[in-house]
Amino acid sequence: LIDGIRNALADQRVDLRIFLTDNRFSNERRCLQTVVHQNFQGFIVDGVKASIMNPNLDCYKELYRRRIPVIFYNNYYKNLRYPKVIVNDMACAETLVGKLIHAGHKRIAGIFVYDNYQSVEKFQGMAEAMRNNGVELKDHYIKWCISDEAHSPGYSRSIEKFLRSLPKCTAIVCCNYVIYRLVRQALEKMGRSVPEDYSLVCFDYSDENLDQENITCSVTRSYEMGQELGKRLIRMIENKDCDEKNYSCVMKPVFHEGNSIRKI
Repeated sequence: LIDGIRNALADQRVDLRIFLTDNRFSNERRCLQTVVHQNFQGFIVDGVKASIMNPNLDCYKELYRRRIPVIFYNNYYKNLRYPKVIVNDMACAETLVGKLIHAGHKRIAGIFVYDNYQSVEKFQGMAEAMRNNGVELKDHYIKWCISDEAHSPGYSRSIEKFLRSLPKCTAIVCCNYVIYRLVRQALEKMGRSVPEDYSLVCFDYSDENLDQENITCSVTRSYEMGQELGKRLIRMIENKDCDEKNYSCVMKPVFHEGNSIRKI
């Protein structure tokens, strides 16, 4: 992502600074308060726990009052008027879950992160794909977690318990690469294999070992997203504009066809 942004800004005289929030509200607030007073001309932001109410919207509203351009990527705050660059996660879910359904799977589990707006849209896409294909979405086949849990190595035990509670489940939808790795750990402990025991699909695969892992997934487009962010933010700065208008971009998902889906 950073390389893509730098590439888009290569012809500009730009001082690019990076602030890490670690997906925490308190860190986000400190970053915003710091940069507001340092006369930055524009911001590229990945929202913190974007699907729940954010306590730092006053900082973003202050940026808007000052007419300072902000553009979001991946996670954005719905009640702000800033533009965003995102992947069409609804369409992505319909494709991935559709592959499972067309292979004969009807008992499909999903693991999603509820404080991540991307993940919520992926779940909505899964629900729509199942409904459109006449497959029932059962509440107890969906596991929700918070971002902090998903980044805990021990969370694979919770996933293992969840899967053991679904003895008839034949397929699993992983909302991102982090969840996918935890699912693979859980299946290994259970002595289960892919795709013989469980078929798997994954959103936003981000490791370089995709050919070796060979899972059916969408592939993260971080570099291209970074390029779009850089180009659009420069236009906003040049136009002295901070409203959404035509600066947003919804990118098409890119897929890898692996061997992780068994026909049944």
